Amino acid sequence: MTDYMEMTNDDLDESNIEEEEEESEELEEDETQTQTNTLASLQHKIISKEEVYQKLYNDVNKTTHMLTKYERAKIIGIRAQMIADQGVTLVDTGDLTDPVEMAKAELKANKIPLLIRRQLPGKNPKKPLYEIRRVSDLQKKV
Repeated sequence: MTDYMEMTNDDLDESNIEEEEEESEELEEDETQTQTNTLASLQHKIISKEEVYQKLYNDVNKTTHMLTKYERAKIIGIRAQMIADQGVTLVDTGDLTDPVEMAKAELKANKIPLLIRRQLPGKNPKKPLYEIRRVSDLQKKV
């Protein structure tokens, strides 16, 4: 680009002006293309929570697929506390008023929105390994 302040009117001709306009149009097209590429790359980075779970937590399950009685008790207790603190129930509770019974009904219907973190055996006790499982993915004893 040339500096217009240094040029006189006689120095300006139609070809210089057209060249400058073409260069500015090319720059605008490049900026638009860059913005489009940036948006396209952002769209590829936005994924659903189901995909996140599949990628992070569901690679290979090393622990049992059964819900233990200790996990069951803790889950019912945590969910009952959530319901007692004005939490929304995810199943139709009908005439139930006890939060523990509501939590049991949710567990039976497989609707509890919690994850279980199970510790895996490892050599470093200061940095244990964990496996994260959904409550809905585990089998319950009836």
